[in-house]
Amino acid sequence: MPPSNITRNLFLLNLITVVFLFSVQEALAANNGQQSFETRYAAVYYPDEDALHDFGKKIGGIAFLGRDPERDRASIGATVDRIVFRVETILDMFPNDFHFNVYIYPTYAEIKDIYREKGFIEDSPVAFYSHTSMGIYLAAEKITDRVFAHEIAHAVINSYFLTPPPAGMQEILAQYVDKHLWEK
Repeated sequence: MPPSNITRNLFLLNLITVVFLFSVQEALAANNGQQSFETRYAAVYYPDEDALHDFGKKIGGIAFLGRDPERDRASIGATVDRIVFRVETILDMFPNDFHFNVYIYPTYAEIKDIYREKGFIEDSPVAFYSHTSMGIYLAAEKITDRVFAHEIAHAVINSYFLTPPPAGMQEILAQYVDKHLWEK
């Protein structure tokens, strides 16, 4: 085969793989009773409108939620993307093709269970980032915009570097982000 055909075939194989993986992810979310929507940077998974609204209010103070589900998702998605862009700007890190998942759980008790299932033994935080799933897991009842930005910082850092920096260094950078999130 000429090199151009090999390149084209590899591109098509990669495209098919990405579509397949996204379909599997969507199917898994549907099987767990999750609903989802896409933003520029994230796939957001949530169990019900109440949990989504709680999340939306806590990360952006959105007051009109609940009137129109499509408008709610668009507004929350725009807030997620605004926070992601702010985090990237603070860190001066703009990973190529950056995309991650957000898994919203209504209660902190659910996050504690997920945290233990992931193999962590220390006390569970309100939210955490898992590099293996490229996902932020959070408790809607306790999340804040700064905690969310802190976890996004972990996602950005892990996506920006081929070999992510040590956990301690990541934590310093993530704490810097949540401290300076809305400073000009």
